Amino acid sequence: MRNSQAIGFLVLFCCVTARNFRCLECPNVSHDNECMVPEKQCTTGPWEFCFARQLNGPGFVHVDRGCTNKCISFVNKGKKTSQTSLCCVTDLCNNHNFWTNQ
Repeated sequence: MRNSQAIGFLVLFCCVTARNFRCLECPNVSHDNECMVPEKQCTTGPWEFCFARQLNGPGFVHVDRGCTNKCISFVNKGKKTSQTSLCCVTDLCNNHNFWTNQ
């Protein structure tokens, strides 16, 4: 039974990641979750993802979003800095509001 579950997961994963998605693209997201420059959309290619990322350091917070071919969702907290990266594979899924969803 486990082999059939694993094969089913791989088939689902391949079907999802092989499809193209529209993602929000913004190099600098403000505290109201709006893009500080005109927001664009990018389209993923096969095996690509939408992402949203937050970087925190002494005196700064930076949030960006877009398309990428390498993405791992994670939270990494250091002594003075932290980074959160979220990946997703549906249209316009990367509108995560880091400012309210800490």
